[in-house]
Amino acid sequence: MDENIREYNIYKGIDLIMSQLRMCNAFVQQHKPWELRKQEHQADWLNNILAITLETLRITCILLQPVTPRLTDKALNRLGIANSRRNFVHATDLFCEPKHDLGENSGPLLKKVS
Repeated sequence: MDENIREYNIYKGIDLIMSQLRMCNAFVQQHKPWELRKQEHQADWLNNILAITLETLRITCILLQPVTPRLTDKALNRLGIANSRRNFVHATDLFCEPKHDLGENSGPLLKKVS
């Protein structure tokens, strides 16, 4: 990613970030947290899946801020990430805050295309 940015191949960096989001989506679809939620003995596994997913979203949103500022601002607000923790340096930090509260649910991030 750093090499692509230094060489002004911004589109390659964006493609790498989007690839991570696609893998994260596949991860969620594979592990079906909506089903694990119904199984008490799977609570730890469910928490791990959600933590990995939310951390992936946090990092990718930070990295995509210059490209989609409104969307990433909305997403980071929903994730409850303070404005002071949205710089690129924070994308390299592991965000392990126990029982982190999500931000206000302001509805879907994107409108459905019809």
